[in-house]
Amino acid sequence: EVCAEVINDIAVVDCDDNDPFSNPGAPEILANGVDNDCDGTETCYGDDDGDTYAGPLGRVTSADLDCTDPGEFEDYDDCDDDNISINPGADDYPDMAFVDSNCDGIDGDIERALFVAVGGDNGSPDCGQGQPCAGVREAMSRVDATHDQILIQTGSYAAVNYDTSDVGIYGGYDSSWVRSDVLTSGSKTIINQANWDASGDDQFLAVRAVSVVGAVLQNAEVVAGTVTEQDSNGRGKSSYGILIDSSDFVGENIRVIGGRAADSADGDDAADQDQLGAPGGLSGFVARSQACDSGGRNGRPGPQHSCSGVSTDGGDGGDSGGTTCAVPNFGNDGQDGSEIG
Repeated sequence: EVCAEVINDIAVVDCDDNDPFSNPGAPEILANGVDNDCDGTETCYGDDDGDTYAGPLGRVTSADLDCTDPGEFEDYDDCDDDNISINPGADDYPDMAFVDSNCDGIDGDIERALFVAVGGDNGSPDCGQGQPCAGVREAMSRVDATHDQILIQTGSYAAVNYDTSDVGIYGGYDSSWVRSDVLTSGSKTIINQANWDASGDDQFLAVRAVSVVGAVLQNAEVVAGTVTEQDSNGRGKSSYGILIDSSDFVGENIRVIGGRAADSADGDDAADQDQLGAPGGLSGFVARSQACDSGGRNGRPGPQHSCSGVSTDGGDGGDSGGTTCAVPNFGNDGQDGSEIG
């Protein structure tokens, strides 16, 4: 029923006199399918940034009152309608700007995430936001094709191994899953060194990435420790903060605090060596150009040498024997060189 009231000689039409909330003086209720102000149209949510998702402030007018035509929306779900890259359909990998790119309320993708907190439970059925796991290793064991983000609250955690490719570990979340920079804030996500291979060769490290690709560690502090163990040959074992081998690994906004490797066993003492003087002089020799029955040659003097001001000259060489062919004489022995104890 349409009624008209004359006010100051102007007919004002009530478009629905059965609805007390619809009349020419009523406020238009957004996207309710009713022409509350009787202007013949409905006001719907609109998309200001053109990403096909409506924002809370966007407005468009619908002539048929349904808010279902292209560009018309009955509700909004774009958390930033001024940025075309932020909307519920966007990919959201955690970043150091802490942007909630897909409008699910956190930096990261709740649907793809595995959550870890110090007070969590490794018996959690899904490592979900409401029931996080307690350890990073446990979350890593749950990684699959649809869960590749491990989101960690501040606190201290044991060593982690990237035993699968294409997974990221992201720290710095508080108890409400809001992020902060662990290097500048007082709250830190810390990954500590542990004995990774206790049942085998023993490997002391905090983060291990071997033969994997797409491994990411973001916004965390990595702490190596002091190692005291030696291998079977007495060599001290190494201390690693991050061990990367044949891998594609990206570290962003991380601090690595180095540790101390184990000392190797002491080596054997070296054998004592006598302190010797200069070598002795050359022995005398027979000049080959001389004929039989000629005289021999005199021995040459030894070389000169000193040690800390003490002479250690070599002894003179002995004279050669006579060269009588019938009865040859042997040469004399050379003199001993000087010695110091």
